[in-house]
Amino acid sequence: MANTEIIKVLQVVREAKEAVNGALSSSPGDEQLEKLSTTLEEVESALIFSEIEEKVAQLQQYRKALEEINCGMKTEIEKLKAVSEKVNRAAKALGILADIVGRAATLGVV
Repeated sequence: MANTEIIKVLQVVREAKEAVNGALSSSPGDEQLEKLSTTLEEVESALIFSEIEEKVAQLQQYRKALEEINCGMKTEIEKLKAVSEKVNRAAKALGILADIVGRAATLGVV
């Protein structure tokens, strides 16, 4: 059942429970009203519990989706790490070459 439907039904059940409890206050000891009040309380609890179960299931779905995305990101990170290491090696090689050419230029070789 959808959230809004549960909330609407819960509201109707609570209104009925209030009406029954109001009738009980003017007719204490009425066995039928007491059974009705108890049953409405149980229904209210069941509705609240079902909503909690749905939320737990939804949270589990979100957790699974996040784990899948994170797993994919880890794979991408590993790929990018390998690329980064190669780019870093190229940068160092260029730095060494620039240093060599710079020294050669100061000596008048280039």
